[in-house]
Amino acid sequence: MTAIDLTGRRALVVGTAHDAVRACALSLAAAGATVVAAIDGTADDLERELKEAGGDHRLVCADVTRPDGVDVVLEACHGAVDIVVTAGPTPGSTPLAALTPDVWRRALDSTLTAAVLVVRGVRPRLAVEASIVHIGSTLGSRGEAGASAGAAAAAGLVGLTRSLAKELGPDGVRVNLVAAGPAVAAEHVAAVVLFLASERARGASGETFIVDGGE
Repeated sequence: MTAIDLTGRRALVVGTAHDAVRACALSLAAAGATVVAAIDGTADDLERELKEAGGDHRLVCADVTRPDGVDVVLEACHGAVDIVVTAGPTPGSTPLAALTPDVWRRALDSTLTAAVLVVRGVRPRLAVEASIVHIGSTLGSRGEAGASAGAAAAAGLVGLTRSLAKELGPDGVRVNLVAAGPAVAAEHVAAVVLFLASERARGASGETFIVDGGE
């Protein structure tokens, strides 16, 4: 089978999960896409690696849990967007007794609010047959003691993905979710994202793809 070729496609990769953003951005760039990568914080290594990949790639630092942060990211996108990837953080453990409203809101904002704001903001720019891929966690289906906030956010992402697939499907937009296990390398997740971003996954939308190494 020939390698996936995304030459001419424009990709937006955003999130607070640095490893996932890095792996997906570099994977998409290697396949020929022009990438805008956005994270909350600095990432000099990613900026250097994107430059080394060649092409008009860009790195933006912005908080996409806020509408003004999404605006900053969208300003870096030129033309239609063919691929959108959102990557939430790796869920942490917070016992119920320590689960304050602020901790709860941060967990949901970094996963769900960010995904909603990014998709809502980029929707007018989406190309025909665009692909949106959310990266979440298997925690949403398996649960874990002391991880209520992370599990709730991960489970919510499943419902969000299915709902967006139904809402955007009539416009030809596909929306899928990659649920990653805690011990899976970011490169393995990026490989599935690359497939879902390509025309090879044209028949898949509203689905959750488990990448957990068989655990």
